Amino acid sequence: MPSLVPSESSQPSSMPSLVPSESLQPSSMPSVTPSVSAQPSFTRATKIMNLLLTVSSEDALDDENSPQGKAKLWVTNSPLQPGEDDAQIIQQYILAVFYYATGGAADWTDKEGWLGSETECEWDHVVCSGDVITQLRLFDNNLVGSIPTELGKLDNLVYLRLDRNDLTGGIPTELGDLDSLQGLFLNNNQLTGGIPTELGQLDNLEELWLDGNQLTGGIDAGICNLQQFYLYSLVADCTRWVVQGKAVISVSCVQVQEHEGLWRKRKSFNGRQGRGVD
Repeated sequence: MPSLVPSESSQPSSMPSLVPSESLQPSSMPSVTPSVSAQPSFTRATKIMNLLLTVSSEDALDDENSPQGKAKLWVTNSPLQPGEDDAQIIQQYILAVFYYATGGAADWTDKEGWLGSETECEWDHVVCSGDVITQLRLFDNNLVGSIPTELGKLDNLVYLRLDRNDLTGGIPTELGDLDSLQGLFLNNNQLTGGIPTELGQLDNLEELWLDGNQLTGGIDAGICNLQQFYLYSLVADCTRWVVQGKAVISVSCVQVQEHEGLWRKRKSFNGRQGRGVD
């Protein structure tokens, strides 16, 4: 009888495997975490915010009513591109902070060009060398409010003239970071407090005018020692007593002469003259 049992040779050589072979499995599992190139790029506003954090505090930038918050909004809407124009973005931002902090919109006498479509080097009272700001000459322009600390980040500033205005508050210590500064004119304002010792770090300083304010205390020896370098003119109100209930600056490094109850000091050290700015 024919065998009902299939011979060994008629059986399949191997049973189909229900488990996929290793070769059928994907070579690697899809990554759940997107690669760096697949991550969304930062928005323009985020890039600018990160850039401005090198100049101002986060709290100030987040406050829409602060000079910093207003300046951030303005520069975010400018045509400058973060990553390509970082230095100019910071430069424009600092000027915008200064504009908002000192009553630019409502009080300045002359503000032609400021926060307009022209570059900052075209704005009135701003002097540049190439694209870099070297001078701010905003004297006698009805500036009100306080001097923002951000001015200390204008690294190439040579002359800062804010005299004959109505500025209040103190002298920012950050002005001592302006290594290139040759002339600092803050006279004839309403500034209060002491004179920052940090100004003694300004080795290139030639002229320092502080008279006509409500400053108190004394001028640090480090500032007096600047006469070893280029400083030839130091102007301050000085007294040996209290004038109308208000103490005034004392200067010990030079001789002073009496003038209408105050001791006003202006002296050329060793007959030297300044280097000047073109």
